[in-house]
Amino acid sequence: MAGSSVENNNGYPVDSGLGCLGKAKPTAGKLTFGELHECLLDSKAEPTPLGTQLQFDDWIPFPLPRVFAFFSNPENLPRIMPAAMGTRLDELHLVSPPASPDSVGSPRAAGIGTLIVTSFRPFRFLPMRVQWVARITEFEWNHHFADLQQRGFFRQWHHRHEFFPEARNGVNGTLVRDLIHYEIGFGPVGRLANTLFVARRMCHAFEQRQQILPPLLS
Repeated sequence: MAGSSVENNNGYPVDSGLGCLGKAKPTAGKLTFGELHECLLDSKAEPTPLGTQLQFDDWIPFPLPRVFAFFSNPENLPRIMPAAMGTRLDELHLVSPPASPDSVGSPRAAGIGTLIVTSFRPFRFLPMRVQWVARITEFEWNHHFADLQQRGFFRQWHHRHEFFPEARNGVNGTLVRDLIHYEIGFGPVGRLANTLFVARRMCHAFEQRQQILPPLLS
């Protein structure tokens, strides 16, 4: 499948390399969001014994320590979520990680054991809010961290955030990779909801995040 890249507000090309694990990605590593939708809707591509597995890759034209510091601070989470969801950080029980190897590390980074309580609106036309409780289970400065759902929408949810230094066109940037493993439950009804609604919403959320990240990091 051929893909394309888009440009952010700073004029830098942003990689739209998003794909599903378990389905071949082209060597160039780029998929349009329309192609991602097709991938998500292809039921043969997503089910695994552990549920659904997704991978999202996004290249950002900023150095790795700066990008990692931003992502590892849970207070930035509402800023990168779609505005329509009205995401709030309701509680934060912060456990600091070991000292950062550089001066860029955020003093608000969430180390192993941190509990993050957020809430959001699953349907923008309804006032109801859903609470989400996640725990940080892995953390390595400037490389990765992972969160595990403790309470929330899914039966199971594990999200690993990975960061790699990568220069493109003479710009020192960072490849941000999101590896998501989740299971909705509820048998065939849950699988149908995933195909018709959940996977689409996640695709939309990452699409919006890709567009708003460069201005937030500028």
